[in-house]
Amino acid sequence: MSPASTLNASRRSLWHWPTRALRWLVALLLALWSLLLVAWLTLYWGILPHVDQWRPRIEQLASRALGVPVRIGAIQVRSGGWIPAAELRDVVLYDSRGREALRLPRVAAALSVPSLLALQLRFEQLLIDDAQLVVRRDANGHLSVGGLEMAGEVGSDGERSAADWFLRQHEFVIRGATLTWIDEQRRAPPLLLSDTDVVVRNGLHQHDLRIDATPQAAWGERFSLRARMQQPLIGRASDWQRWRGTLYAELPHVDVTRLRDYVDLPFELNQGRGALRAWLDVDDGRPSGATVDLALRDVALRLARQVQPLQFERLSARLEGEQGRRQTRLAARRLSFATADGVLWDDSAFSASWRTATNAAGEPEWVGGEFSADRLDLASMAHIATRVPLGEPLRKGLAELAPRGTVHDLVARWDGPLDAPRQYQVNARVKGLAIAAGASTAGVGRPGWRNADIDLQASELGGDARLAIADGA
Repeated sequence: MSPASTLNASRRSLWHWPTRALRWLVALLLALWSLLLVAWLTLYWGILPHVDQWRPRIEQLASRALGVPVRIGAIQVRSGGWIPAAELRDVVLYDSRGREALRLPRVAAALSVPSLLALQLRFEQLLIDDAQLVVRRDANGHLSVGGLEMAGEVGSDGERSAADWFLRQHEFVIRGATLTWIDEQRRAPPLLLSDTDVVVRNGLHQHDLRIDATPQAAWGERFSLRARMQQPLIGRASDWQRWRGTLYAELPHVDVTRLRDYVDLPFELNQGRGALRAWLDVDDGRPSGATVDLALRDVALRLARQVQPLQFERLSARLEGEQGRRQTRLAARRLSFATADGVLWDDSAFSASWRTATNAAGEPEWVGGEFSADRLDLASMAHIATRVPLGEPLRKGLAELAPRGTVHDLVARWDGPLDAPRQYQVNARVKGLAIAAGASTAGVGRPGWRNADIDLQASELGGDARLAIADGA
């Protein structure tokens, strides 16, 4: 064979190799599709029409997936689309002691075909209608739904399996349910919610929740709760103590005094009604920060035990809080209120943070902090000083000076106790300052001021103040 013929034969061989590979690939795909079609036809024509005969086997699969015994009264299948749907009647789940824990009158399920072929019980959607659910937190903080433990670190292996299985389902929906929340840890009265709708969507490592419910009439109007949580890449989904994310609550009209039975508040709340929106940040299953938008009327609260109560005709603000191991931060934005005794406070913002340490007696104490405010009305502050935990020296000073005017761009930092700091630094601008004159046992009293403007920079080492008085004394 000549060199030219050999070259042409090699070229033809190289040309036909991709063609043969493509034919093999097409044949393989056709074979796979044929197997899937046979499996699909077997499912639709061989299994689904007789699915009720498979009920014992399905109960076994459900019991294995949930980790608790499951009994199903009847099963009906509708196969009008690509994904078959089943309707289960009178589904009963039993706890680890064999007691009836949860009864569901009707459950509609859109089956996941790949999971059925793999003999695994998973669903594209689970829909439960008209259920009556009891969600309980016991004295040790363990959560359960209908007697089935949901806390990953404390439940039995079977109960943990139930939570893991639930968190692997793509979508879980409850419509028109009656839900009762019982909190034995707080010893709170049961909370009854009617017409409750719940949607849970689970991804690979993300879990979304939405609850819309109508509370008892004394509570207020229908509200919404939402959550978007993420679990670690490694670990069981039921270990919610390792989750992180954000919870959101929207209450368009609520009697806020009802919340004190179910939520820890940093103050004593005795009266109030209005609208609330709240965001709660969670890290490793524990709250790390919160934001609250509020618009309330007829509010009565006590900020600390050693001060008098505050009463507001109206109160609106965005409140923010962060809690760390050694530091706490509180902030208010767009703060506006009118007290019952006539004090008006226009929109303003402030931020306060303080550091704590454990003293020799094992009790926490302040070791420093920072306070900033864009505008403070001194007359209003003096009026409500007995109702705010400002510290006795500051409260006494406000009472003696009877100040009027506004403080702008205040920034104060200190180390040590607030009423006796070791170090401090203060920057502020004061407009229209007026203070009362004061007597002195030494014979020379303190002069009074009116209409003074001051730019102040001060510390424990000294400071600088520029004073201007126009039409004052």
